[in-house]
Amino acid sequence: YYSGIAGAFVSTPAFILGGIYLYKSLVKLTKSNLIAFLGSLLYASNINLLYIQVTPMSEPLFICSILGALYHFIKWQEDMKKNLISLVVAGFWTFVATLTRYEGFMLLLVMAVCVTVVSYLKTRIRKIAEGSFFVFVTMAAFGVFLWLIYSWAIFGHPLNWYKIYTGKISVISTVEEKPQSTWGIENYKGNLEKAV
Repeated sequence: YYSGIAGAFVSTPAFILGGIYLYKSLVKLTKSNLIAFLGSLLYASNINLLYIQVTPMSEPLFICSILGALYHFIKWQEDMKKNLISLVVAGFWTFVATLTRYEGFMLLLVMAVCVTVVSYLKTRIRKIAEGSFFVFVTMAAFGVFLWLIYSWAIFGHPLNWYKIYTGKISVISTVEEKPQSTWGIENYKGNLEKAV
């Protein structure tokens, strides 16, 4: 844990699983094992991905969750009745993405729209499109719900994270204001005893 190697216990398996999902998605989309192999080779040999897969960063898990959601979405839309479980698994990977990084919130929105539109275009039945939307969102949006509860419980406001990344606090490099008015935490500057 103290050496930083513990991050690799999550990042490396996520990197590998992401490569597998990329390969399987490319096979489904292109019907070519060669293209899928070359795409996966590009992924696996990317120097940035090789670096972050051995670091304690959230990017490998986030990329893996995007690729997992993509693969299961593709699998679900091939035969929506037969592959309904794939829609739930796509929702699970979107759930993981929303808990991993804030960009996962956008993935949730895009996937929810795609699920609804594809479902309606394939069946032309509004109730099936609504049902598909709710099956997906029930799992996928739970991460956002948990994040809002966490922010409310710890910082006193469910959208506390939003305050940190918007407005003047997001563009200044040093905070002149009291931390409790910006992040909801105590100001221990100059008091080592309280800070520890």
